[in-house]
Amino acid sequence: MKEAQSSLLKDMDCTANEIRRLVESGAHEAGLPRLLGELLDECPRRIRRLAVGRRDARRQWMTHVLSIDPRRLPFFCGLRVRILRWRLRRLPRTVEVLAYWTGVMAIFRRLNRDAKRVLTFHNVIPDVMCACDMASGVTLPASRFEELIVRLKRRYAFSADFDDPRTLTATFDDGYRCQFETAGDILSRHGVPAVVFASGNVMSADEPERALVVDRLLYWTSYAPLTALSSFAGVEVKSRAEFWHGFMNPAYRQDAEERGEGVFRRADAIFPFAEVVASLNSEMARLRLTGPDRECVERLEGLGWKVGWHTKTHFPLACLPDAEAERELTPDDPACLDLPMSYPYGEPGAVSARDEKIARAKGYRGGLSNLSCANDRESDFFMLRFTPTGDKIEDEAMLSGFRYFLECGRLLRRVGLGKKG
Repeated sequence: MKEAQSSLLKDMDCTANEIRRLVESGAHEAGLPRLLGELLDECPRRIRRLAVGRRDARRQWMTHVLSIDPRRLPFFCGLRVRILRWRLRRLPRTVEVLAYWTGVMAIFRRLNRDAKRVLTFHNVIPDVMCACDMASGVTLPASRFEELIVRLKRRYAFSADFDDPRTLTATFDDGYRCQFETAGDILSRHGVPAVVFASGNVMSADEPERALVVDRLLYWTSYAPLTALSSFAGVEVKSRAEFWHGFMNPAYRQDAEERGEGVFRRADAIFPFAEVVASLNSEMARLRLTGPDRECVERLEGLGWKVGWHTKTHFPLACLPDAEAERELTPDDPACLDLPMSYPYGEPGAVSARDEKIARAKGYRGGLSNLSCANDRESDFFMLRFTPTGDKIEDEAMLSGFRYFLECGRLLRRVGLGKKG
């Protein structure tokens, strides 16, 4: 990420956090209009001056604006935020609807036919087991996932070949059992191969207590009593989301030496993780928090599936020194070097130029990330990755490249994998 973009993203975060602090405290100080002016006026001007990373900066700015509650602002400030929120939400949607029904997206799909599109998914769980909790934020019900695949297959061909720009490639991150069993059964019925980018620790997880540390902490945050969360934080906790973002996640990232295991032991001592697992549906815990059977993996590989690398422990690489980051990026199976490297996490700073350099030196043929700034970096390494929403117009806007054109003013980048040699 370039220095100017990093500075802008940091300034936007600081400004938005200060606005939220003033709004939540009810202290409508004289500085509030000034801070809103910086967020609504100054930040867009700085975004337009960026040479690279404009798309990521613009998305983060939009996220900040949409997260402000105008009802808690002084009247004229709130009115201004309401108007801008309406523009951000309604006008792009109106343009995309018109483009979809008039055939403009079909033209862009044709113009972008040589740009490889990669779909990213995480967990797919049977409908009856799906729960509404923080840990299920990247989980799709099986019926919704199947509807999505059926609809996309009517318009696009699928393959697991990253060198074929005419096809979509479906990928999964982490490597949990549900990706090989639940999603695998659905995709096998429809003749769609996929690529699973697996974390080394997940593939060897034979019980929920050996799942990724970040997932154990997410489930602990979602199901441990609020009194346990308050004991961990040292203050009264009323919101599980605020606890995660304000206490648990920062503590996890600071525990680089033990990759978060020290934080987990502290949480487990307050309220045993075994009790959290016991409160879950046993089949759901098996699918969501354990790794796959070797026979299942081999069966899917026989159907054209591939397994790539998603680091060893899924710990944020930006929090690690160079030698540790290199170990995380070294795959257990050298065959993973024939595929792109899939970086974990999706917030600014999680994928640095150092991490790209290490992956190149290792011999990976490309890179994938949930990070839009990584996807948009002017580089021949990162490939474009999309997360379908299930909305046919929104998905087509992404996959045709129409939304990318509106945001960046150009067609999708052609990023091909480097040839092994």
